[in-house]
Amino acid sequence: MDANCINVEQFVIEKIINVPSNKELYILDGPYVDEDLCRQIPGRLIIDIFDNLQGGLSFYYNDILIDPDSEVIRMNDRAFMLLITDPVENANLLIQNENGCQISTNISLGVGEPSFEYNSVNLEASGSILAREQVSFENTSTDPFIQSEWIFGDNSPSVFVPVLTDSIIPVKHEFGVSGTYFTTLRIYNEIGCSVDFVEPIIVGKGYNIMTPTVFTPNGDLVNDIFKPLFSGLSIIDFTIYDYKGNLIYHETKPEDGNPLDPNNYSGPIELKGWDGNTNVQSEYFIYSIRAKSLFGNKEILRSGTFIKIE
Repeated sequence: MDANCINVEQFVIEKIINVPSNKELYILDGPYVDEDLCRQIPGRLIIDIFDNLQGGLSFYYNDILIDPDSEVIRMNDRAFMLLITDPVENANLLIQNENGCQISTNISLGVGEPSFEYNSVNLEASGSILAREQVSFENTSTDPFIQSEWIFGDNSPSVFVPVLTDSIIPVKHEFGVSGTYFTTLRIYNEIGCSVDFVEPIIVGKGYNIMTPTVFTPNGDLVNDIFKPLFSGLSIIDFTIYDYKGNLIYHETKPEDGNPLDPNNYSGPIELKGWDGNTNVQSEYFIYSIRAKSLFGNKEILRSGTFIKIE
C-alpha cells in the first residue's frame, strides 16, 4: 500500500503527538440504499466519495468485487451507484483507489421492531380519548434505529424525532375531531431502511362526517368536487338528488380488508365525489349518506342540502 494511505492518528516517542488522519480518500455522504436492498433483494446503493487522485475506484461488497463494467455507475465526479446482487443483512463495503488507499463502512440492512404505547388523562379515567385532548405517544421500538417518524393519520405534518430524544421525551398530539386515526410509527436505520407499525386510535365516538353546503365546480381546482370528509367508516353509500328527488349521483365504498391486520388492509376508504357535471337545473341539491362505523358496526345516517355555484 502507498505510504500516503497509512492512517495514523497518534504514535508515542516520549509523549503523545496527534497526527491528522489521511485525507486522500474518504466518504462524503451515504451510503444510502433503495427499498429493494432494504428487503434484502437485489437493489442499488448510492455513495459520495472524495478521492484525491480522481481516478478509478474499486468496490468490494462482503469481500467480493463489484463488477465495474455492469454494476457500478459513476453519477458524477464523486457520486457512485452500485448494484448489489447478493445482499446480506450485515456486510462490509470496501473502497480502494488506484494508489491502494482503502476505506470501508458497514452496510447494515436490519431495522428494529417498531411499536408504541399511548395514553391520555381521559383514557386513563374513562377508557376513551376526547377530541382536542392531548395524547402522549411513547416509542417502545427495539434497536437498531436512529430516527423515528410519527404520522398521526389526521393530515397533520409528520414529526421526525432522533432516537435519543425519542427515548426521553414522549411525543404529544391532539386530534381535532372525533374519528378513527391510523397512527403510524416509522423507524429508520442509518442507511435509510424503514419499518412501520400502525395502530388505530379511536377518538370520541370513533367516527365523523363533515359535508360542505356549497361547492364551485369551475375548474380552478379549489372546491371543485362535492363529497363528505369522514373518518372511522368501514362502509359508505353516498347519493345526490336534485330538489325534485331525481337521482344525480351515486357512489358506494365497501370495507377493504381488516383494519387490525396491516398486511390485509389498504387503508381508510375514500370517495371520488361528484364533479357537478349534469344538465339538470336545480335550485339546490340533496345528499344522503348511509354508513357503518369502522369499530362497533354502528349504522350512521346523514342527509342535507347544498348549492352549486359556477
